[in-house]
Amino acid sequence: MSAALVVVGRVVRPFGIRGELKVALETDFPDVLRQRRELIITRDGLSGSSASVESVRIHQGAALVKLSGVDTRSDAEGLRGALLAVREEERPDLEEGSFWLDDIIGLEAVFEDGRSIGVITEVLTGRANDVWVAGKALIPAVKEFIVRVDLEGRRVVVRDVEGLTGD
Repeated sequence: MSAALVVVGRVVRPFGIRGELKVALETDFPDVLRQRRELIITRDGLSGSSASVESVRIHQGAALVKLSGVDTRSDAEGLRGALLAVREEERPDLEEGSFWLDDIIGLEAVFEDGRSIGVITEVLTGRANDVWVAGKALIPAVKEFIVRVDLEGRRVVVRDVEGLTGD
């Protein structure tokens, strides 16, 4: 059985003429790219081929990634839309209170009194903070709303704030 992949970026387009890729980050932790010697190139997020990382630099909110064997603009164009991933077990440990997006999706959101809000199905990333989507609720992922994230118990406890569930 192959290891699960965690997508960290999406190739937007070639950058320059020497095979560099402009990559939209799909992680709040761009260092996960900088610390890699290898990334997985995938189209489906499930399987793919590994590529050696020659360089990574951050430029205007995107990553510019140079992979071995991608040496021309034409080579880079062939990767447009591809996903760049790392193996789940190779992800770096995060600070306490930080979570990978795929850790949050699938958790049940409940109010402090135990009432269910719904299962978190999507994470919307924004400039100020992420927003977790559970049923009709849009839950800002900030301390004022999130009481506790219990990964082992597969649930998130949310402070009951008027208007949170759209009622």
